[in-house]
Amino acid sequence: MLAQKKPFNRENYKTVNMVNTPLGCYVYEHRLIAESALGHLIPKGVEVHHHSKAQLVLCESRSYHILLHNRKKALEACGHATWRHCCDCDAYKHTDEFYTKRTGICKKCSQIRSKDYYESNKDETVITRKKYAGKNKDELQEYRRNYYLKNREKRLEYQKAYKKKNKDKINRYRELNKDKIHAYDKAYRERKKVEIC
Repeated sequence: MLAQKKPFNRENYKTVNMVNTPLGCYVYEHRLIAESALGHLIPKGVEVHHHSKAQLVLCESRSYHILLHNRKKALEACGHATWRHCCDCDAYKHTDEFYTKRTGICKKCSQIRSKDYYESNKDETVITRKKYAGKNKDELQEYRRNYYLKNREKRLEYQKAYKKKNKDKINRYRELNKDKIHAYDKAYRERKKVEIC
């Protein structure tokens, strides 16, 4: 009979030698305690979350077990169990500061990554965007129209604030580009006439 290896023990959990029993292997002590409390073997796929001998939690799956560990780490690190860890800035942040539940990078770090990627692949990105815009022109127009209608008040507030903050810059631009602005306004009015008719 081959000698039984001890299970991989990253957390230094105490193991019990059960080689000479029907189990025939080494078993984590906290699993034995949980099984004796239940009165039967733990079902396959169920894991035991190990606080101490007195505090054991049966987890329905590996993902739930990892969630408990992550929440414990967050609580110890920042005092908020539901906050998440950003891999890039190595900080715990509120869940609203992440785009999705699955990503391990906060919005701010994600934007920095996107900007860095764009800067290092500018030509390729521009070509890809133009191809996409050419193929999906109607969808993009519809999306922009819906976005504008949905966020009209927000956009107007932003425009007012921008105009107030950059008054001199806007006036300087208007002075330098009078002809261009006049031509644009004329073309816009012509378009509107056609739409009305």
